[in-house]
Amino acid sequence: MEANENLRDGRFIHAWIHANTISDVITLPLTTISFNHEDVPFVFVVNNNLAEQRWLTLGHEIMDQVEVVHGVSAGEWVIIRGYEQLKHNSPVQIIGHL
Repeated sequence: MEANENLRDGRFIHAWIHANTISDVITLPLTTISFNHEDVPFVFVVNNNLAEQRWLTLGHEIMDQVEVVHGVSAGEWVIIRGYEQLKHNSPVQIIGHL
C-alpha cells in the first residue's frame, strides 16, 4: 500500500463506515423533530386535518436521519414545515407532500 502524503501521523479525519444495513425501520430527518423543555422528542402528525402531537422514542442516528422506534407508524403524514407554531389538535391543511 502506498503512503498518502496528505494524511500524516497525528492528523484526524471524519469518515462514515458502512457496517450493517438496517431494514424495515422508520426514519425522519433530524430537522423535523422538536424537543420539549425536558428534551423529550416529538413531531406533529396529520390526523383528520388536525395536528396530533406524538412523543417519540428515537434509535440510531444515521447522518441527517434518525430512527423512530416508537411514536410514528409507516404511512402516517409527519408535518415537516411550519410545525413550530402548532399545538396539539391545531387545524391543518395539506398543501403538498414529498
